[in-house]
Amino acid sequence: MDARSRFQDPLLQQLNASRPVQRLTRIGFLGAVDRVRSRNWYSRHEHSVAVARLALLYAGTRSLSQHDTRVLAVAGLLHDVGHGPLSHTLEPVFQERFGISHHKAGYEIIRGETSLGREIPDVLARHGLDPDEVTAMIAGTHNGRHAYLFSSPINLDTIEGVTRCFFFFVKRRSETISAERIVREVSETDTPPARTLDSFWSLKHQMYNSAIHHSVGLLYDGLAQAVAIHNIDRFEPHDFLKDDEQLRRDKQRLFTFLDCARRSPGELRNILPDSILEHEIVAPIRAFRCDPSVELKKSTDLPFRYIQTKKYRRVPIDHLLPPEVPTKCRYRIMQGELSMNVRFAPRTSSESCVKPLKPSLTPTWSF
Repeated sequence: MDARSRFQDPLLQQLNASRPVQRLTRIGFLGAVDRVRSRNWYSRHEHSVAVARLALLYAGTRSLSQHDTRVLAVAGLLHDVGHGPLSHTLEPVFQERFGISHHKAGYEIIRGETSLGREIPDVLARHGLDPDEVTAMIAGTHNGRHAYLFSSPINLDTIEGVTRCFFFFVKRRSETISAERIVREVSETDTPPARTLDSFWSLKHQMYNSAIHHSVGLLYDGLAQAVAIHNIDRFEPHDFLKDDEQLRRDKQRLFTFLDCARRSPGELRNILPDSILEHEIVAPIRAFRCDPSVELKKSTDLPFRYIQTKKYRRVPIDHLLPPEVPTKCRYRIMQGELSMNVRFAPRTSSESCVKPLKPSLTPTWSF
């Protein structure tokens, strides 16, 4: 096991070594979008371990009790344990057809109610931790003093996820854009650090609208969803508990198209059936706004200062493809120096593909 994945607490060690958690090492953090790069992608496991470490950083700075520390760290480690193959990408398809989400699957895994076994509830029981308290922390329904670390708009999950996305897309480390620095500032005082959190909220807006919902990202997500939807009779509920490698073995056609999108997306028009080319994906348009009139005095003020809105548009797969000349799709974003002191203007979207829409089969991106 990688040294960065190790914990000193026997509880976290045993959970981390369990089958359900190790399954996340074979699930990409960004789902189909990970296929943009053939190497050096992040896994859901790396993200989960990092969130647990942020919880330990906060708990250590605040000198929390062992019980409170463990609840926070275990919630961080297990918050994504229910993710299906290709992560967020295929979740809307499973949700629409089978009523399965990573939240629902995660709670069932933590309670030992799936085919992955009872390792997790057994480990929790040995160390005197209640699975219901852990799931309450993850779900944002825990009433403890530090529950805002998972329930507020700016939480450990989103802090780690957004900064990780920055490193994936920009391929550059930054001392200013650091999850550890943000959490350390949050933990050092009872008053949330407004300047740092305002800047982080602006960074989140930039990452979603310039990277995650970039046309290339939409192509990869949308292509995988379209193929799954048009072959949905070949999917079963138990497929959601597979990892990326297992899904590739069972659904080779889906990954053949994703591989083609990376090598030569212009060729997709020659191999995709018309039903896939004409398939309209549901593309979100997100905005993250800060209301400076709301003064940050305590953690309960966070939901009122940091506001997010979401709209949807339908875009055919064909409209996301590059010209027919075989060429690689590349992200052309954030060419200049980026820091969390930058204020980003909302990105405008083309209205040419927008149609009235009720949110049904929608991407479930959230950190």
